[in-house]
Amino acid sequence: MKMLRVLRGAGVAAAMLAGFGVGAIAVAGGLGVHRRFGVSPQQASSTLPGDEFVPHPTHQGDRGIVVDASPDRVWPWVAQLGQAKAGFYSWEALENAVGCDIHGTSIINPVWQQVVVGEEFKLHPDMALRVVSCEPGKHLVVSTQGASAPQDMAFDMVWSFVLIPEVGGGGHEKTFLHVRERYSARSRGAHLMVSATLYVSAAMTWKMLRTIARYARS
Repeated sequence: MKMLRVLRGAGVAAAMLAGFGVGAIAVAGGLGVHRRFGVSPQQASSTLPGDEFVPHPTHQGDRGIVVDASPDRVWPWVAQLGQAKAGFYSWEALENAVGCDIHGTSIINPVWQQVVVGEEFKLHPDMALRVVSCEPGKHLVVSTQGASAPQDMAFDMVWSFVLIPEVGGGGHEKTFLHVRERYSARSRGAHLMVSATLYVSAAMTWKMLRTIARYARS
């Protein structure tokens, strides 16, 4: 039941968003684009690494940002994502309000750069997803498949971080960082929980993407 308590904590975080007078709130709900921002309809309908783990989603969120840096400068920040590593470059106060115990960093730690398929990807001390696919410099995919407590959940989930190289003016290398969440809910309660979670994750991802972009440019 620990995992359910963590996920229900998303409702606490959603309520707390009202106390944060930030643009992320508008992104999460006020503009009605909590499922997709920074991503075109074509990009949102494209096939990404990780889609195969939840082939028939009931819910999907697509968020993206163009980073003014090459994929090799963006990847180290993606590689060290995770509760027990660099955190999620997001609203730590919200994460820690539901017991995530996040202690983020603004530096690249070489110890966290080796990502291995099958290893845990912690969201919370009591909840971990599993790395199901990783190609350094290109994508990181984590999923509930093989997660620490999948029996507590009435849905499957996959979370993909995909780095797509782009070329700007003068041949300058850029990266389109596309983050996708896919869920397959198996009960009415799970549908409601996932729907609420997408609002919270929109705000958290908004912050995450902008922080990664800033760090990669520096």
